Amino acid sequence: PQAINNRFCSKDGGTNALGRQMILASHDIDSTIEKCTVDTIAQRVTEGRGVIISVDASKLWYGKHNRNAGHAVTVTSVKRDSSGKVLGFFICDSGRHETGATYYTKKEIKRSLTGRPMNVTTNIIR
Repeated sequence: PQAINNRFCSKDGGTNALGRQMILASHDIDSTIEKCTVDTIAQRVTEGRGVIISVDASKLWYGKHNRNAGHAVTVTSVKRDSSGKVLGFFICDSGRHETGATYYTKKEIKRSLTGRPMNVTTNIIR
């Protein structure tokens, strides 16, 4: 809906957690907004929930900070070692040209988090 776009999205299409929650709700997808850490990301994905996080795309893609590089991505799965320790995450990223999910280490994700909250859906996002 147009009202959602005007109120919760920037002119370039950028969103914040509240805006994404409103967009999800407009498609009958229940969600919450939660504090975003690598541990909570892993926990929610392991629970079978959908997770959308805010990252600094420049840090995620190139390892460098760039002002105004805020970007939302969907976390699709968690990679763990044999003891259950989180090694990294598979991300679906509309900003990349690769197809499918891209793997990032736990360190890469942690470094790229913006400190903004994440969206968590009741069911996994497919």
